[in-house]
Amino acid sequence: MRRLFMPGCALAAYDPTLTAKTAAYLKSRFPELGFVLTCCGKPTKLVGRSDLFEQRFGLLASELEEARADQIITACPGCLDTLGKHADAEVVSLWEVLGEIGLPPGVCGKAAGEGVEFVVHDACATRENEKVQVGVRSLIKQLGYCLNPSMIEGKNTLCCGKGGMVGASNPELSRACTHRCIEALGSTHIAVYCASCRDAFAADGAHARHLLELIWGDVVSGTDGPSAIPSPLPSLKKWRNRLKTNALLNRLQKRGSL
Repeated sequence: MRRLFMPGCALAAYDPTLTAKTAAYLKSRFPELGFVLTCCGKPTKLVGRSDLFEQRFGLLASELEEARADQIITACPGCLDTLGKHADAEVVSLWEVLGEIGLPPGVCGKAAGEGVEFVVHDACATRENEKVQVGVRSLIKQLGYCLNPSMIEGKNTLCCGKGGMVGASNPELSRACTHRCIEALGSTHIAVYCASCRDAFAADGAHARHLLELIWGDVVSGTDGPSAIPSPLPSLKKWRNRLKTNALLNRLQKRGSL
């Protein structure tokens, strides 16, 4: 089977190291794995530009066809939703795949005994995807963290403030949505699996961590202060990170390791 890993634009722009480590682990399990960083085009669809979406997605579709992809593994909820509706290949969530192949060596139980309690914020694009929701929570528990339920999980999730491109069109409304969501989650520690959600919550000062940070990063302590949460990145830094991610994945593809 020819597999491709598609981390998504937001994750590639947020942290090249997390992206590359995840890609390297997947490639160690699937030697034939390839990588794709082309945008799925969802932002253009969200603002009503169907013409641009067809153009952007057409570029991705051509790339997938050329790669003869049978399966696309994605870490982005938006890509999962878009590709699931429009791509010819099978599309699966990274979290489902990690549930099948297991977490990287040495991370299971690493947080056991810390007593840190997380709530999970479900991305809008996976509101109806129980398989992803269950898979994410299972992985967090395997790491040794405790989980608490929230009033807005699963089908009841609220927008983080980034959905529908509202952050670009109406920043004030975006900030209000973010703050409302954080208050509804009602927890000091929030786990997310969407890089855009993490960015939105961090901008409001919330202790939000991406699941890949929980997997690859240091163990979260109950005494961690606000300084332990990276601040949102400026746009130029995000574009630089995307270039760095591309370089790391190209190196991984050529050498087989980082």
